[in-house]
Amino acid sequence: MKRIFLITLLLLNTSLLVFAQENYLLPTKFVLAPGDSLTVKLMTAKSFKDAKELPFTAAKVSDCWILEGNKKVDLKASSVENSVPVVARKLESAGLTLLGLSSAANVRSMPKSRFADYLKEQGLDELSKQFESNKKPFVKERITWFSKTLVKAEKNSRGTYDEKGGQQLEIVLLQNPYKLKYGDDMTAQVLMLGKPLKLANVEVLTQAMNGSVYTTNYRTDEDGKIYFKVNRTGTWLVRLIQTSVAAADAGADYETFGANFTFGFEGQM
Repeated sequence: MKRIFLITLLLLNTSLLVFAQENYLLPTKFVLAPGDSLTVKLMTAKSFKDAKELPFTAAKVSDCWILEGNKKVDLKASSVENSVPVVARKLESAGLTLLGLSSAANVRSMPKSRFADYLKEQGLDELSKQFESNKKPFVKERITWFSKTLVKAEKNSRGTYDEKGGQQLEIVLLQNPYKLKYGDDMTAQVLMLGKPLKLANVEVLTQAMNGSVYTTNYRTDEDGKIYFKVNRTGTWLVRLIQTSVAAADAGADYETFGANFTFGFEGQM
C-alpha cells in the first residue's frame, strides 16, 4: 500500500490559506457529451465556501491555454475582457482536455499583528520574533495563482491528464481520474520550476453533491508525490501554497505561489 504523507506545519514554506481567497477553475460539467460546449468559470473562494465567479481580466491573467487532442492553444489573446465564464468554446475532439490559467502577480497588505499571530499558531517562532521587532504596521505579500482543470468529452484518450503546463508551481496528475473506480488510488506530483517539490504541504478537498466539503492533508515525498483515494462523488480540488521571503526587487516582504487542480469523479464502482 502506498505511503500517505500527513501534513506537519513545521517549515517556512507553509500554507497561508487562513489569509487567502483561492482562485481556481471550475467547469460547469466535467464529463461532456458529444456536441457539448466546454464552459469553465474562474472562481474565488475559501475551501469552496461562499464561492464567487470572477470575470476574465487581461491585466490579471498572465497565461491561459487549452490542451486538446495534443494541441496546445493560447486562449488569452482571443478572450473577451470582463467575460464570464472565462472559457466557453466548442471542443474540437473527443477525449481528455486540460486547461490552465496563471494569474498575474498581485501585491496586497495585511496587518503585521495578524501575520505574526498566524506564524505563532503554526510554531514558526523565529519568524514571529522577526515581525515583533519590525516596526512596519503592515506586511506585503506578493501572490500568484496557477490553476488547472481536466474534463472528459465522450471517451478517455491517452495522456493529457499528466501533461505539464510549464507553470512555476504546478500539480500533475499521474493517473487519469476518469478511468478510476471508487476507492482507487490517485497519485499527484508537485513541481516547482519543473522539478519535484519534496516536503510540501498539500490539501485535497472534495465538494460532494450535497455541498458538503471534505478535506484531507498530505505532505509530498522525496519525489514530490502524494497518494490519496478517490472515494467520493463530486468536485475534487488538489491545492497547495508555498511562501518564502521575497526577493529585494519584488515590492513585497513575502512571495507566495499557489497551485491547484480540479477534476470530477462520479463514484463508479
